[in-house]
Amino acid sequence: MLKFQKYFWVLVVFFASFVSVYHFQTNPGFWFDEGIISQVARNLALNGVYGIQTSPGFFYSNNFWVTTGYPVVFPVSFFINFFGVSIWVARIAPFAYLILFILVSYVFLKKLYGFYPAILGIMLISTFPPFYGNGKAVLGEIPGLFWFMFGCFLYVLYKEKQQNSLFYASALAWGVSIATKPYFVLIIPGIMFLFLYSYFKDKIPHLRQFVIFSAVFSLPIFIWFFWAFDWNSSQNLSATFSYFLNSYGVSSFEPLENLFRFVSESTPIHFAILALVVFVSYFISFKKRNKIPEIISVILIFVFLTFLWYLKTPGWYRYFFPAHIMVLLLFPQAIGSIINRMASHIVVITLILFQAGFLYVNYDNFFGNDAILLQKYIAENISDSASIFIDSLPEVGFVLNRGNTYQYIFINEKFSIGEKQGNLDTDYLITNSIKDYVEKYILMKEIGHYKIYKYKEDVIN
Repeated sequence: MLKFQKYFWVLVVFFASFVSVYHFQTNPGFWFDEGIISQVARNLALNGVYGIQTSPGFFYSNNFWVTTGYPVVFPVSFFINFFGVSIWVARIAPFAYLILFILVSYVFLKKLYGFYPAILGIMLISTFPPFYGNGKAVLGEIPGLFWFMFGCFLYVLYKEKQQNSLFYASALAWGVSIATKPYFVLIIPGIMFLFLYSYFKDKIPHLRQFVIFSAVFSLPIFIWFFWAFDWNSSQNLSATFSYFLNSYGVSSFEPLENLFRFVSESTPIHFAILALVVFVSYFISFKKRNKIPEIISVILIFVFLTFLWYLKTPGWYRYFFPAHIMVLLLFPQAIGSIINRMASHIVVITLILFQAGFLYVNYDNFFGNDAILLQKYIAENISDSASIFIDSLPEVGFVLNRGNTYQYIFINEKFSIGEKQGNLDTDYLITNSIKDYVEKYILMKEIGHYKIYKYKEDVIN
């Protein structure tokens, strides 16, 4: 039994790896946000420019709106540099982060609670469909969670061994988490609470430790500032701060509408039930004066703040996805502290089986190969010298990988990059909707939701 336990995590990693590589390029379909991040990585690998190409030879490098940072961009760029430009290559780094997150979550939970809460926790996330929808894609959520969880694990080791090097390593990991995606700035209040609690309880960290910790923690964030912002223009800096205050570009928010989702829509309900069990369990433990690992406070505060932050968003589930993953990991221990061990295992295993069945039935719902088919069609039918305008389809801009392309990317009502097509007459146009300027073009081919147009004068000639 002990030998079986020792290697059971390998089966979970194998399962997650199999699910991930199945339809690796096409499930989920390569989409808008991935295209932006992958283009930045490609341009860094091939042109040495951290930015987006908007016309031949011109790169827009004020990257504040690319809200996934260099801890994702650099590894993706590394693989592109060695293996070439493709969706498959771009997704190698996210896949590695996904597996690493499972591993660090397992060792973290095992260190705190033992084998069963750890193995059941990673089984829960490994059968949770959005774990792959968000984790396989070139996005920042799972990489950010990896660095966050790695920092938590290092802090637990520090408390166990009292080695300052581990304390500062946790600072570095947490800083990289924020540099991965600014969203993870929500971990800072939890870290501050942890420090205050630790100081009043054990008189640590000392001032010198705190100063060094803060410096190490800030370093990766300052590096992100360097890559993300254009410091040469006060106008660009002003646009940067305006964007971060309201990156959705909406005039008003509907927090009550988002709140209602947690009692009316399946995924938010799933999160709400798990979160309720987790918070109630730790509240009961607190009331009973049972020992609670202090690092858990960082996670719980992060989950709570993520929930509050979600209320001011447009309502996409991705915005509370990191909190969802964290409560899944904590759920086995939480339910086990409320009901007896056998009953809690039955509840958790039932949930795992339900999620696995849902994953199997619905896995192909997000299949999409339009970008790959488009890439193949253009390679076979349009010469490399032809000029192409791509309208708000950054995923297309990545897979085409042509020098003679122009791009306009609409982010929100207040922000866009590139020049609108109305001022250009390129040989070809790729869009996913009918615009006024299409009058100058004739439809050449439709591939999924993409429309390829050819300039009318070229058709006539």
